[in-house]
Amino acid sequence: MLKDPYHKARDSFRVLGPTMVVIGGLMLIIGVGQFILSMIQAMSGGNAKPPILFVALGVPGLLIFGIGMQLTGVGFLKQTTKYVAKESAPAAQITTTAIRSAILDDDIPCPSCATPIEPDSKFCSNCGFKVAKMNCPSCNASIDTNARFCSDCGHALESDTA
Repeated sequence: MLKDPYHKARDSFRVLGPTMVVIGGLMLIIGVGQFILSMIQAMSGGNAKPPILFVALGVPGLLIFGIGMQLTGVGFLKQTTKYVAKESAPAAQITTTAIRSAILDDDIPCPSCATPIEPDSKFCSNCGFKVAKMNCPSCNASIDTNARFCSDCGHALESDTA
């Protein structure tokens, strides 16, 4: 079975990246170790040697280590992305649900008993109070059923006392 160029590159990154991390890490450790020893010798008044290995191994080692980390990340990007998506999906769903319910929570309190009711309900499910809106016969504005006057035009409304 022939692999497409993407899979060949990915497989190469999976081998080359960790290899470069190990080689760069070793170079970096040797270079920084030699630099620290040079500084200790200089502070103790001894004959300090210039940190040649730091410049020759430490600096290039840091560069090789960084490139190796990047290549390793690219080589395992698909698996990393799947893992992160799987781990973060429940938290994202809970957060989205909470935000959605907070945004869409448009329940209104019943004018009689303050029980939350849907805005399009005609009666309160707790006390049976008639909460449906009606339109003003004069200006067609939406008004409460228990209003005595229209809040838009001031038209006197017939109260439903039955």
